[in-house]
Amino acid sequence: MAAHTEAEIRRAIKPLLTVYGELNTSEVKKLLHTVLEFSEEDNLPSTTRNEILIIQRIGNIVAHQGETIKIYDEGFMLDKNSRPAKFSLLNPISQAVIQPEEAIINKKKTKINIT
Repeated sequence: MAAHTEAEIRRAIKPLLTVYGELNTSEVKKLLHTVLEFSEEDNLPSTTRNEILIIQRIGNIVAHQGETIKIYDEGFMLDKNSRPAKFSLLNPISQAVIQPEEAIINKKKTKINIT
């Protein structure tokens, strides 16, 4: 398996935000492995930073973004006004930020009686 691209990493961030609502760059770096299997190449050490290549690419998503606030087609917003930068889940219709407490999946399912 080849190294994951920045586009593939952005697509993997969305499921994390569906669960957590909002994550900063450091949190995405810690959690990405739970939704994306890292390849052998992804796990190689960076020659320019003290981290593996895929973690560097997460930082590159933020660093290469010229706008302070960017809405991505993947369904989230990146806000570089915060340090570390913050990823927030967006409502797909209104494009408004979904607050973290609203985004967290309720693990208790309500039973629906169908008669």
